[in-house]
Amino acid sequence: MLFPARKLFKNAPIQLMVWGIFLFLSFSLLGEAVTPKQAQVILTKERLVALFQEKTGLVAAAHQKVLMAEADYKKVLAVYFPEFNATIGVGPYPKKIYHPTKVYDNVQPDGTFQMDQAHWETHEGDFSEYGFALRARVSFILPVYTFGKFVSGRDATRSLVSMRKSEAMITKLKVREYALTLYYSWLMAHDIKKMIDGAVTEVAKAEAQLKDALYEEKEGVTQKDLIRLRIEKEKLLIKQNKINFDIKTLTQVFDDIIGQPWVIEQQYLEQESFDRTEEQLLEYLATSSPYINIAKSGVNARYNLYRLELYKLLPDLGIVGYYSFKYTSSVDDDNYPSPNSPYNSHDGEFGIGLRFNLNFVSQYQSMKKAKAEWEATKLQVAFMKQKTKLDVQRNINQLSELDSALKHVKKAHKYAKGWMTMEISNHSSSGEFSKDLIDAFKAFMEQEYQLIKTTFDYNMKIEQIKTMVGE
Repeated sequence: MLFPARKLFKNAPIQLMVWGIFLFLSFSLLGEAVTPKQAQVILTKERLVALFQEKTGLVAAAHQKVLMAEADYKKVLAVYFPEFNATIGVGPYPKKIYHPTKVYDNVQPDGTFQMDQAHWETHEGDFSEYGFALRARVSFILPVYTFGKFVSGRDATRSLVSMRKSEAMITKLKVREYALTLYYSWLMAHDIKKMIDGAVTEVAKAEAQLKDALYEEKEGVTQKDLIRLRIEKEKLLIKQNKINFDIKTLTQVFDDIIGQPWVIEQQYLEQESFDRTEEQLLEYLATSSPYINIAKSGVNARYNLYRLELYKLLPDLGIVGYYSFKYTSSVDDDNYPSPNSPYNSHDGEFGIGLRFNLNFVSQYQSMKKAKAEWEATKLQVAFMKQKTKLDVQRNINQLSELDSALKHVKKAHKYAKGWMTMEISNHSSSGEFSKDLIDAFKAFMEQEYQLIKTTFDYNMKIEQIKTMVGE
């Protein structure tokens, strides 16, 4: 199925058609069922845009990306919170008894006293004496100073948040443009329908009069005139059938978007006003546009990521410590010479430490890569600024061309209407059919269509400029 705006207007950008189909399918999935009790929605331009932005899902997706970037930013801010790691293990353990060193009174032949060395007696084969062993260890790192890594990470993620917010603004602008493509397509389609319906009616009348003239054998009227008129009638009927299907498709799209009865407030397509000068648009593009903010934020993010990789060559200063605990229920260590045995003990310590990444080769290459990405981003942004400026100037020139074309089309439309009126008057007064009447009628139809089409192109060019500049 072709997107209605694309079907009607062959010079519309292909991206609008693709996005239009995507939005149509999105609305088909997200739209709510229409119930008879729902109130009728009166659609103005801004109301339709608001419904698009609310229901398409694209704006909501862009907002989620902002939340993702904000989460990364807050994650960096949390770097100075202490980092805890805990390990706990429990398992079966055999019976163990500690026997201390024992010295006997009897003397050995070599003159030394008999003695038993201290040892652990293990009962591994007797499962009835098994107990359990509990092992726990908690360590922590409290960063004190990161030698620039925290500041670089914070600034990089802050720039990312700014980028995502600007991208969300651009998404809203693009959705607005697509919504207004449908809106103006609807008005244009109905204007064309009114024109074609009126033309079909008039041609049918002319056909009946021409048949009567042939029947009465009036001078100057031939069978060729009737055939010629009928050919034009069939052409009109083809266009009438096509515009009816286009309107049906547009109606289905609006039904899925809105989800309840609706009516468009504006009755016909008219030229929109646009009072922004080229200087004002270029100044806004260079200073306040979301596009320029994305460019600046992108460069800042890359720069700070480069700084982050550079500072990773330096250590992290912090307070470190740990505490460990061991308990074994099946171990008898009452005679162990120390309060802490290998199976029942606890200890801990803390102090100031430095943490290094000793893989300097890998870290150096990461730094070089980050620097190259920063330099590449700067070059891309410089090109983007120049290209966007030229694109805006080109579209402004095209808008001026369309404005000039509209003035000439309106004059041609006026002349064609006057010619047709004159031929109709001649036909009414003389009762004779003139071949010039068909030519005048065709000229008026062509200029009527050209006026509607050029008005549509002019209005859409305004929206394209607004989207491109970021207003």
